[in-house]
Formats: sequence, C-alpha cells, structure tokens
Amino acid sequence: MRRTTTERLLIIKRTEDRDYRGKIVALSPERGRLVFTAKGLFKPQSKLSGHLEPLSLVDGLIVWSKEPLLSAAVSRQSFLGLKSDLALIVVSTELVRRVIEWWPLAQPLPRSWQDLITILTQWNSHHYSLSQLTVGSQIMSWRLARELGYAPGHTCIQCGRPLSTAFWSETQGGFFCEVCQPKGPTYKLSPSTLVIWEDLVQDEHLQLTKLPSSPTILEELTAFFNSWLNFLALC
Repeated sequence: MRRTTTERLLIIKRTEDRDYRGKIVALSPERGRLVFTAKGLFKPQSKLSGHLEPLSLVDGLIVWSKEPLLSAAVSRQSFLGLKSDLALIVVSTELVRRVIEWWPLAQPLPRSWQDLITILTQWNSHHYSLSQLTVGSQIMSWRLARELGYAPGHTCIQCGRPLSTAFWSETQGGFFCEVCQPKGPTYKLSPSTLVIWEDLVQDEHLQLTKLPSSPTILEELTAFFNSWLNFLALC
C-alpha cells in the first residue's frame, strides 16, 4: 500500500512533461529539495495549476511511490507583492536559482529553509531599496553556504592566523592575512567589513534592513561575494 503524507512545500519550478503532466521542484523543511510528478497539471481545466505556481507556499498531499506524486495542494502564501515588482522578481529569481543549484536532493536544511521563507515574506510585505535586496540575497546565500560547508573559514589558509584584515584570493579559494597575502588579484575585507559581515550572517534572523554604514564596506562585501560566486562556479 502506498504511503501518503501532507507536506509544507515551497514550489520552486515546474516544467511540462508528456500527457500534460508536470515536473515539480519544491523545498520542504523536513525533507529538503524534492522532485514530484503532478498529473494533468498542464490541462486547461487543471485545479492544481493555480496552486503550483513557482514561488508559492502550499500544503501538498504527496503519494510516495517510485515516482512521488503531488496529488493535491492548498495555497498558503502566493507572494503576490513580490511577483508584482520587477526588481524583486529579478533578485528573488536569481536567489532561488542559486539555492536550488546548491541544495542537495532530499537533504533537510531547517535554518536555510527558515531563512528563505523569511526573506521572501519580508520582500513580499515591505519596500526595500536595490542595495537592501542585494545584501539580503547575499546574506541568505552565504548562510546557506555555511550550513553546507561551502563558505571559507575565517583564518588564513596559509599560516592559520585569525583574520583581522582578510584578503580573498579567487584562484586559491580562501582568505589570507596581510603577511601571507599572495601575488595576483585579491579582494580586501577590512576589519570593519569583517565585523559587519559576521554580525549579519550569524544573527538568528535575517536583518534585511541593516545595511553597512559606509559605501566602502558595501563595495568590499559585493566585490568579495561576486568573486566567491565565481570561484564556486569553477569548482
């Protein structure tokens, strides 16, 4: 006898398969990233279709078999405010793409799940500047990377000293201290930048409205973060 459960799901992506079926990629707080089939999803009269839009939070009825089936769903949050703002659509789409790329199949990550729901809920309910959206996306990504073990440590990868000023090397994939700073391009994170970054990523909740007080700090964070993403893409 096949087992059925009701799961809270964040719908991430859906694509059409044969015979009007849909392939659904979703995140669950207890089960991580999951892939389901939804029969008849792309039929014109489908009752499921409106509930299973990307970036929708639903309670889904799952039939667990060799090919898990999402047989019913009830919408809990559609994030319509987020979907009506072009800047939010662009930033949230890129964030979710990154999350899905990194999040292992069937691995629960409770903190990152809560972070993602928090950031989408806040973006849906309040107006934020592009700088706030960008930093919020960076913080969410970095916290997920730390939970997965992707984020570099905060000691020099050559001598092991704790860092007060850090120099990120994209080619070597780590932080160096001032003494061990390698030749070639590096990205400097000043003591103030390191303190701000640690405060943001270690806080119990995402502080989406807390921007660095100095444009220089914001520039340092953004340059480092983009270089770090490039490094991950090459790995």
